[in-house]
Amino acid sequence: MSEYFIKGTTFAAPFVSEDVSGFIEASDPSEALHTFVGKYKNGVGIYAAKAYTSADDYHKSKEPLATWLSNHEIAKRSATTGKGSYTYMGNGPGDFEIDGKQIHVDNPKDGSIV
Repeated sequence: MSEYFIKGTTFAAPFVSEDVSGFIEASDPSEALHTFVGKYKNGVGIYAAKAYTSADDYHKSKEPLATWLSNHEIAKRSATTGKGSYTYMGNGPGDFEIDGKQIHVDNPKDGSIV
């Protein structure tokens, strides 16, 4: 088991996201991220999180070992791939518009390692 530093953001509640971080002991960075995200599952939820070897690596802007994104963010990135610019209007988790096109995401607060 190794210890990983996790840095993430929550879904906006009600207006801004909260930065959250912590140390998680796990067998690998993916497991650490899943454990971290699980701690917020019944609350506001994690929007995105990254795992680092240490807090120093995060503060020195080193590449994360693994990244977890919510289904909401995955859908947003999919809808905006290849667009140089776009309009975004968010109505809540899993409910947003890109360039006037309504998008609904099932289980927006669930997610996966990307």
